[in-house]
Amino acid sequence: MFAAGIDAAERYDYRDDEFKTVYAWLRDPALATLEPGTYPIEGSHSVAYVQEYDTREADEGRFETHDHFFDVHYVISGRERVYLCKRDGLVLHERDDDTDLSLYDDPAIDGGLLLEAGSFVVVAPEDAHKPRCSARPGNREHVRKVVVKVPV
Repeated sequence: MFAAGIDAAERYDYRDDEFKTVYAWLRDPALATLEPGTYPIEGSHSVAYVQEYDTREADEGRFETHDHFFDVHYVISGRERVYLCKRDGLVLHERDDDTDLSLYDDPAIDGGLLLEAGSFVVVAPEDAHKPRCSARPGNREHVRKVVVKVPV
């Protein structure tokens, strides 16, 4: 599954060699044994961040965007909801140029996508996302996930 605006689908090739290399890396069974940390993906310009955390309530997080990278969120184990919306019109809360991270206030309307073990979503720079949210309100879960930063 890809979640993107149709304009992004026309602008980007989600099947180019960079993405294919990332997808192949995510299919490697050894991924489940990696410790949390940073992993450059051989044969690409992308970097993977293996993470472990407990999900949070949706109102505890903020929407985020990145100018220079796609985010590929891949769940190894557990479940989480990722909220998505268009970046245009969001109210900026905070920007960190060093980490390419912009945080926003919640929009009036957004949508959620359930990510379970083995599923992923690719988020383009034009789209905002709020990851790490509980799949069901009031039910925090432990998640092992990889976020891959794919350069634009």
